[in-house]
Amino acid sequence: MKALTSFVAAAVLAGSVVGRPHAVLKRAIFTEVAFVTVASDVVVYIDNAGVPWSTASLAPVTLVGTGGSTTSIVAPQPTSNSIPPTSTAIVAVSVVPSVPFKEAQPSAPPSSTQKPVEPNPTPNPQPPAPPAPPTSVVPSPPSSAPASTPTAKPQGSDGSFPLGITWDPFKPGGCKTEAEWDSQWAKMAEQYKLVRIYGIGCENVPNAIKRAKKHGLKLMVGAYVPDETVDDFVKVLSQAIKDLNNGSWDIISIISIGNERINEHQMTTSQAVDHVNNARGQFRSRGFNGPVGIVDTVPAVVDNPALCDQSDLVLVNIHAYWDANAKPEDAGSFVQGQVQKVKNACKGKRVIVTESGWPRSDGKSGSKASADAQKAAVKSLRDKFSQDLFLFTAFDTLWRNEEYEKYWGILQ
Repeated sequence: MKALTSFVAAAVLAGSVVGRPHAVLKRAIFTEVAFVTVASDVVVYIDNAGVPWSTASLAPVTLVGTGGSTTSIVAPQPTSNSIPPTSTAIVAVSVVPSVPFKEAQPSAPPSSTQKPVEPNPTPNPQPPAPPAPPTSVVPSPPSSAPASTPTAKPQGSDGSFPLGITWDPFKPGGCKTEAEWDSQWAKMAEQYKLVRIYGIGCENVPNAIKRAKKHGLKLMVGAYVPDETVDDFVKVLSQAIKDLNNGSWDIISIISIGNERINEHQMTTSQAVDHVNNARGQFRSRGFNGPVGIVDTVPAVVDNPALCDQSDLVLVNIHAYWDANAKPEDAGSFVQGQVQKVKNACKGKRVIVTESGWPRSDGKSGSKASADAQKAAVKSLRDKFSQDLFLFTAFDTLWRNEEYEKYWGILQ
């Protein structure tokens, strides 16, 4: 009966979050409504307009109480696969992006789309299941008034960035080999001039700088807080710039903080603001004058103005695939519409789409994922965007557990 009572209490708490339009987190106290759609292994949380704002993989658990039994749905908690490297005091937590929150599908409940923590640089990477959303979300406002954002100096003469692509250093069993690094970066360099990488695991930062320098590429690099610290990230990146690029920051176009961590309830808005201001201050003192910003989803950014105010550029992940009504040939138009929504919320500030793609397969019969659909979506994105967008992703991420996360590679 005690377990049953706990379940009922949790349900009451979940029902208390009513009335927010798209928000994942706000700076002020608010209420939310979360309707839970249960499939074989996932749940999608949507707002009162029917727009998904978070998802999680679930496992049914039977709770036995006095006089009978009842069934509850329990979202698994994340587990850490991060092991600090033995050769340094810096904790190298590896992180890559996964598919963002998924729009509700009319034919079947959508799959979980939270980003798992990256696998270790050591063998047998196993990204954990998405975190369970809290029963109520009340982010803390910043402890002090936000400081004015320093003026950034983007790389393009007009402040724009060339069309980019995302990449990660992992494969089933651990890190990619030197030969795999070389061949994949050579292939990316044939079509792209800007590559986004995530975190400091698998010697990601120095290896990326070596290849970028070899092929004449620029980089967007990011700290995956809170799993790795801003201080560690600053040390690793600054040392790599000193050792491998003669101390010049010209190879770095954008520095990002986090990746949908507010959407995943892993950070509050005030924590994200603290992290980005800390990072910006440290990098400015080391000579980097380019843009520094927080990466999150459209709902998280729209509903938390501090993310706009305290980022030099607005950085958002947008995937048309998760919208129930979007067709692959309309992916570019869909993303344009979402960008305009963010611009309106952020008072016209420049928006960079830091992930956008379409899978070739998601393991579901009759789904929107196919090789032809991916080609159509990528063409549509390229037709609508010649700059300020990163295609997701260069190569398949077969190390992932979920089928829907594995086959987004564009250059296979």
